[in-house]
Amino acid sequence: MKLAGSVVVLALVAIIILFSLPSGKFILLVDVAHPVAPFMQVQGAHPANAESVYFVDVQERKASELEALFPWIHPHSSLEPAGDVVPPCATASPGRTLPATSSRWT
Repeated sequence: MKLAGSVVVLALVAIIILFSLPSGKFILLVDVAHPVAPFMQVQGAHPANAESVYFVDVQERKASELEALFPWIHPHSSLEPAGDVVPPCATASPGRTLPATSSRWT
């Protein structure tokens, strides 16, 4: 009985440690689709089917080692390397820079 208790305690400690360690990957958690109608109204518009437009929430956060080792914990999610995730309000391509001569006042 002591051996089984020790194994359970060690397993819980391992799970806690793996959950607290970052993995270097991002996890993208997809929520279910929600209808847009309760959140938006267009003045003078009368759509034929008010629930024909939906949106999907995607939460992105750093994944733990536990989530990287066992990705099936979160169904319908994906793990992406940190370099592949583009921050909000940014683009994947580098910005366009102007030559120093074009910014002079004349």
